[in-house]
Parts: sequence; structure tokens; C-alpha cells
Amino acid sequence: MTALRAHGAAAAALVERDLRVFLSYRLRPFSLLFAPFMTVTLFYYISRLVKIQALGSSDGYFAYVVVGIVALDVLTSTVGVAPLTLRQELVAGTFEPLVLSPFGAVRSVTAIMAFPVLQAFVVSGATLVFAALVFGMPVAWPDVLLGVPAAVLGALSFAPFGVLTMACILVVKQALAGASILIATMSIFAGVYFPVRLLPDWIEWLSEVQPLTPALDLLRHLITGAPSADPALLDAAKLVGWTAVLLPASFATLIAAIGYSRRRGTITEY
Repeated sequence: MTALRAHGAAAAALVERDLRVFLSYRLRPFSLLFAPFMTVTLFYYISRLVKIQALGSSDGYFAYVVVGIVALDVLTSTVGVAPLTLRQELVAGTFEPLVLSPFGAVRSVTAIMAFPVLQAFVVSGATLVFAALVFGMPVAWPDVLLGVPAAVLGALSFAPFGVLTMACILVVKQALAGASILIATMSIFAGVYFPVRLLPDWIEWLSEVQPLTPALDLLRHLITGAPSADPALLDAAKLVGWTAVLLPASFATLIAAIGYSRRRGTITEY
């Protein structure tokens, strides 16, 4: 229990450090919210021009896209932002003390993911509030409150991809381009901006082999009350399955990558 408390304190200290760095840039909170707010505004007016029969109305499409933007932000925080943070740690030379500390490299890499994910949750919540208050996006009460644990479950299912990306960064030092391609591919085939049923039949299967699809279906059902293709419990079970299968495998890969980098003496190089 003492070791667990010490590791928890170390992880909290890393989160506090990242928060202090974030707040040291006075315009950073504003700039962080500006992009999603402008994206929501853009899609609101696009929705006035678009009517997809499967979504019922322009308002239905707007709510569909807003939840897609929220889920994509959580995905990006794990697969894109967290690996970028690790890359910056290597460049700045601040990863070396973490590797040499009792906290260790594996736990340090895991803790590095915490602040980007928490930041994404805050931005996502603000985005939903903005869409509801300014543009009247429908919100399903009280089911929307279940969106928080659903988002946490989604983040856990996305985390293995971020861990694998960070393992690649420790070995080859460059993997961010691959992360960007992965995020873009998942967003297209999961239905962030349009229903997957609009995809050609021969490629629609790609929507079923990634966790973003059930995460989107579950969040849309809980947040806006939209009907989902599968029962909510089935979507949640899929996310649990993705997490249970991929998370241990990704951490095993990370441990192997750390051992390989240590043997080569390149673990702190950039």
C-alpha cells in the first residue's frame, strides 16, 4: 500500500507539473477552446445546408457531428498529444530523470498520458455546453451524466494505440506521422462526420475493427438520445473487450521497447 501511495503521488506530481506549464501560457486556455468552438460553429451552419435522411433533420446532423468532435478530441489526446508530449520530454531532456527515478520508465510514460486525457475531457465538456447553450443542441437528461464513464471507457480503449505509439518513439524517435494517419483513418471509418452506412460496402467493415465506432455510438446515445445500431451494453462490452485485449499487449510492447532502448543506450536520445 505504501508503494502504491508513492506511485500515485508521483503520477499526481507529473500531472501537476504539466498543469503548471499549461497555465504558464496565459492565452493557452483560450486558444485550446477557440478551435473546437469554431469547429462547432462551422458545422452548425453546414448542418443548415445538409439533410441526411438517416439522421432525420439538420439538428440531428449537428448533434451527430458535435459528439463526433468530442470523441475525436479524446482519441487525439491519447494517440496524438500524449506521444507528442513524450517526444518533447526527450528533446528537453526531462525524460532522463524520470527513467532514473524509482518511479521508472513504464509508469512515467503512463503518467505522461494523464494530463492530455484530463485536458481533453475538460475541452469536450466545454464543447458540449457551448453547442447546447449557443446552438440548442438537444441533450438527453439524465442519461448524459453516463457519458462521463462512457468517455473514460472510450479513453481506455484508445490508450493502447497511444502506448504503442510511445513505444515506437522510444525505439525509432519518430512516430507522430503514423499517429496522425491512424487518427485520420479511424475518424473517417468510425463515422465522426457522417454515418458509416454511407461508406461503400466493400470498405464498411473497417468501422467494425476499431474502438472509436462503438465509443461514438454509445456517446451519441447517452448524450443526445440518438438511436444506436447496437444496444448500449453491447457497445460498452466492445470497448471493454478492446481494452482487455490490447492494453496488456501494448504495455508488453512498451516494456520491450524500453528494454531494447536501454540495451542500445538510446532511451533518452531524441
